[in-house]
Amino acid sequence: MRGLGVKDGLMAAAKADFISLSCFEVGLFGWMALMAFVFGKRKARICTPSLYGASRARTGDLLGAIQALSQLSYSPERVTV
Repeated sequence: MRGLGVKDGLMAAAKADFISLSCFEVGLFGWMALMAFVFGKRKARICTPSLYGASRARTGDLLGAIQALSQLSYSPERVTV
C-alpha cells in the first residue's frame, strides 16, 4: 500500500471513502431530481384506504393470525426411544 504508515493509510482510505460516497450521493440525488422534475410530470394516484388493508382483505382475523404465528415459533418435542 504505497508505503504509508498505519495512520496515514487510514487517513488516505477515509478520504477516498468520503470522496467516493459524496460522488455517489450527488449522482443519486441528481438522478432522483431528473426523474421527478423532468420525467415525472404524471399525476399521482389518490391513495384509497382499500389499497392499504382497510378493506380487511388480509387482517380480518388478526387474533387467529397471531395465534398461528406463535405456534410456528415452537418446535415439536423430540421423542427418544
